[in-house]
Amino acid sequence: MVEIWLCRRQIARSAKILTNPIQKSTSNLGKIPRTIIFILSLLIFQVSQTLPCEAAPAEDSVAFKEAMKSATDCFKKGNIQAAFNYCNRALELNPKSADALLIRGWLLLNANKPDRAVEEFNKVLEVDPKNVNAYKSRGLVYRQLKEFERSTMDLDKAKKLDPTDVEANYLHAMGDILNGNHELAIQNLNTAIKYGSNHPRLNHLYYWRGRTRQMLEDHKGAIEDLTKCLDLSCSNFQSKIKPDPKYDLSTLFFRVSIYTEKSDSIFGQLERAQSYLALGDYAKAAEDYTAVLELNPEDVIMYEERGYAYLLDGQYQKSLKDFNRALLHGSHSTDLYLRMAAANYCLGKYDRVPGTLETWFKREGYVSQDSPLAIALSYSSYIRTKNFKEAHLFLKKVGAKIPAKEAWHLKCFLVLKKSLCCSGLLKAASKPTDKAWSQVHFLAGNFYTLTKSPAKAKKQYQDVMLSADKRSTEMAVARQELKRNQ
Repeated sequence: MVEIWLCRRQIARSAKILTNPIQKSTSNLGKIPRTIIFILSLLIFQVSQTLPCEAAPAEDSVAFKEAMKSATDCFKKGNIQAAFNYCNRALELNPKSADALLIRGWLLLNANKPDRAVEEFNKVLEVDPKNVNAYKSRGLVYRQLKEFERSTMDLDKAKKLDPTDVEANYLHAMGDILNGNHELAIQNLNTAIKYGSNHPRLNHLYYWRGRTRQMLEDHKGAIEDLTKCLDLSCSNFQSKIKPDPKYDLSTLFFRVSIYTEKSDSIFGQLERAQSYLALGDYAKAAEDYTAVLELNPEDVIMYEERGYAYLLDGQYQKSLKDFNRALLHGSHSTDLYLRMAAANYCLGKYDRVPGTLETWFKREGYVSQDSPLAIALSYSSYIRTKNFKEAHLFLKKVGAKIPAKEAWHLKCFLVLKKSLCCSGLLKAASKPTDKAWSQVHFLAGNFYTLTKSPAKAKKQYQDVMLSADKRSTEMAVARQELKRNQ
């Protein structure tokens, strides 16, 4: 291009000399006849017109810029095919545009063509070997293709090129979570949050750090992060975050998927409710479930979960109302029947318990994790309604359902049957963090209730309340048994 420009400049200069009468006296061409000078001038003009005009670089051309703008605009609107066509037009104008190749790779990934997307990201790295966006994009695709080592290598490379890159740290954290390396995920999310104060995906960063903390049983930390996520999600509609210029392009792909202000206003609230339950803050959990239900009134699971929060909080009528709504909405949950039976038991509606649990037994059997509780509630309900014949027949049926090899379930059954004392049962849990703590102390409390030893029963129910597991159904029933024992 420079050579053409110089050639044309020399031609123009020569034409000027030939046609400028002032220079005739000083030029060696001064003696050339005017006719020849005219012919030479005409030839030079014609040659100059056939040479290419000096063009601006393709990336600076108006056509290229317009094609790129149209491609990004269509991508933002979800018009993938149109965006792809404009991207191809931009690459016709400049086949080595890293940005256009990147966008085309993202479009191919969006069109569920990951292998072709990888090819585009490879082309980007041929043009620009230090392109962070290409490494983190290819790392994401490799993760989808289950090429985990390649994914980690690419994301490591992206972080090495730019340790402060928010999206590279975020994507690395996602891989860490999937690999079960939650501590490393926290470190990468910490870095992403540190440098992502102006990133549109900041609420997602807090969300995933909160979820990772939940996995690590750090529910207080999870609540803090999920609350921050909620606050940021709500404020996204009041303030337009202007990202760092280096993310102008990448946020086109790594953008926040916000559909409506209403749905985003509860982002992370369901997960926060789970942490509130884990900490025994049942009322706050119920509030979060209520907020979710306001936007999703047909969500069957939410009714059951809120009902369970009410049950644990001692609001038995509210819990039953939600459980019944879940049934009316077509819930297929087996746990729902055990929870309904527990709510009726707490309300003193013992006649409703055995029938409800019969459905549960048909689905779950007599040797599942919650079977000892279900068996105890059914038998005790028969006793409390003075239906002693049914109680006897029930024990006979259950005894036939528990194989001799099921030592734990057989022991629980024999204690309920009063063929064993509960001292051996209690040895199964020595501290409140033990998984069986709630179950063994509830069964012991139930045993002492049946044998009319209220003081001992009270002590066992109090021990149930010490359990580290604040979400056990035994805890809900034990709370009500303590009130009856006052």
